[in-house]
Amino acid sequence: MTSSLINVINNVNPSMNTSNRFNHVFKDGLARFANTLRAIELDQRDLSGALRVMAETLWPVVCTGVGKSGFIAAKLAATLNSLSVRAIYLNPTDALHGDLGIVADESVVLLISNSGTTSELRNLVPPLAVRGCQLIAIVSNRKSPLAKSANFVLDYGNLEEIDEHAMAPTTSTVVQLALADILATTVSRAR
Repeated sequence: MTSSLINVINNVNPSMNTSNRFNHVFKDGLARFANTLRAIELDQRDLSGALRVMAETLWPVVCTGVGKSGFIAAKLAATLNSLSVRAIYLNPTDALHGDLGIVADESVVLLISNSGTTSELRNLVPPLAVRGCQLIAIVSNRKSPLAKSANFVLDYGNLEEIDEHAMAPTTSTVVQLALADILATTVSRAR
């Protein structure tokens, strides 16, 4: 997706005004992104299990992540609350420095990380496991340390970011957001 979108951006007619160029790139980008979403195949056992434990939990669903994935986790918690599914956002650094007490034993915890190697989230796993929490990893790599320690893995695959250096979380956060919103709306219907 990246190289073709970058080619579109670079090859847009320079005589177009800025808003026309933006609209052209935006529409092309949306079409390419829709194709990316269609190509994602989540493991059905993990997806069903994640939806089940989220719908059945008696405790607020805990959502956590670092950086841009943390913003997605906070948005997921807010969306769940809007849909009458109790949820909290837990900053993983704060959790490791005393805020873990807000997590009840046997809570459902969504850990969102593109790489699945984020040390702050990996360091949360042992104390959450001791509490008997159900861990759901939303990651790009099923073989990552975070995925390997989770009860359920929603692996959306390795995606290319759309910036020319592939450094800014763009495509990955849009996919995380789409998965989060679909999880939230599906869980709210199941309750």
